[in-house]
Amino acid sequence: MTVAIQSKVSAINTGLVVTANPHPKDGAYQLSGDAVNLASRLSDMAEPGTIIVGSETYRQASGIFDFAVRPPQKVKGKTDVIQAYAVVRAKDRSVTVRRKTGLQSRLVGRRLELSQLREATTRLKQGYGSICAIIGEAGTGKSRLIDEFETKFTTEDRNWVTGFAYAHTQQIPYYPLLDLVRRWLNPEEIATSEDLKALIADRVGTKLGPDAEEIPIIQGLLGLEVFETEGMSPEIWQKRLTAAITRLMSAIAAEKPTVFCLEDLHWADTAGLDLLRAMLAEFGSPSILLCTYRPQFSLFTSDQSEALGAVYREIRLSELSPCEATDMMESLLDSGLLPLDLIRLIRDRTEGNPFYLEEMVNALIDAGALIYNQDQWQLKRAFLETDVPSTIHGVIASRPDQLSLKAKRVLQEASVAGRAFLYDILKPTPHGRACTGPGADVRCGTGIGSWRLTSVCPERWQWVKRPATTRIRRRTPTQKALSYLSKATPGYTCSTPGRSWKN
Repeated sequence: MTVAIQSKVSAINTGLVVTANPHPKDGAYQLSGDAVNLASRLSDMAEPGTIIVGSETYRQASGIFDFAVRPPQKVKGKTDVIQAYAVVRAKDRSVTVRRKTGLQSRLVGRRLELSQLREATTRLKQGYGSICAIIGEAGTGKSRLIDEFETKFTTEDRNWVTGFAYAHTQQIPYYPLLDLVRRWLNPEEIATSEDLKALIADRVGTKLGPDAEEIPIIQGLLGLEVFETEGMSPEIWQKRLTAAITRLMSAIAAEKPTVFCLEDLHWADTAGLDLLRAMLAEFGSPSILLCTYRPQFSLFTSDQSEALGAVYREIRLSELSPCEATDMMESLLDSGLLPLDLIRLIRDRTEGNPFYLEEMVNALIDAGALIYNQDQWQLKRAFLETDVPSTIHGVIASRPDQLSLKAKRVLQEASVAGRAFLYDILKPTPHGRACTGPGADVRCGTGIGSWRLTSVCPERWQWVKRPATTRIRRRTPTQKALSYLSKATPGYTCSTPGRSWKN
């Protein structure tokens, strides 16, 4: 994302940019590219005190902010008119965006997961609390599952309170719980810190008593200065805060059945996680604590999970099967008869990831590659790499950051070799070990073949054998070395049929 700012005027545009190393004196980056130029043009279109965004920014942020559509304008350097949008306000709650009218898929392939959440609701009716962790990679549908559950759970006599962690809040102490409390307070009309302090005293006092010692703790959590917490050591502060949050949540849950939902805990700060774990270790509230995070993160150790017993449940989201992916496409496009080439394309490119699937379908429509003509969908041209939407680029680009330095190096070398290459070009180390696949030591066997990138996901490769007529009768030292390698890097698994490695 690139941002162009002028005095009291700002514009935001999203896209790829080119940057050089930071300046040695001031550390500033020099950015260039079409996205930067368009951000500048958008800035010229804005009035003082407004924020103007481009089409791609609007598409990605429309679930978080309300926008006003600006009249299309002609700008310098662009052949076509530019559509811009003005930011109006932040939404009360983030929502999942369905970009095309009528293109909204029903929830597919998550019956078991929904039934597990309903079991937690049954326990709640019986007076027992539950901790449910929904675990899945980016795009597997964690938020969509929660939306479906919330729709069925929320009524006039039930509470639902949500807190979020974000990538940009990882350094803010206790942020997920801070956000949960703030959303429960709903301080939309609060103008000053004194007004916020009074609101906390009123809302928390109603639940815990007007003179409750938790009131100044909650005020301090939301960044207010209160003399009661001055000079308090970090250890005492965290102990008092843990007790205050625990008692407040228990009081909220005592009023009516409640779900406390904490999303994206893999981005939570260390202090917040320590507090949350301390709370949940003694979890006894008649409520549901629902949290989501990615597999690379773990909320509890195995011993802690066992200690919680029946209270704790993990719900792991896998990718959709080929049949489920087809069902989702049919539901998304509201058609039971789709072109076979479209089905194959989406299956191959998205590999069962619901987010990728939805974004790819919308991107193909946006690009004019997929059209609705004569009561049926038609794929008008071959898929181009430029058809991959920026939302998917962003998710994929973040994945190498989670890999080891060795794995990153392998990905870099593989990207130079191309989408498909022979393992013969890979060099063994002095110890006879070879780097192949995305960060994995691979048993390649004795057949001749190559590693082939199978999707838009850069860490997904498939071993492809050549015809049997070219089978090697005598293994080279490299092949012998490769044949002994069987241990995969943690986080990667091998499916023997087809010799397919994936994360």
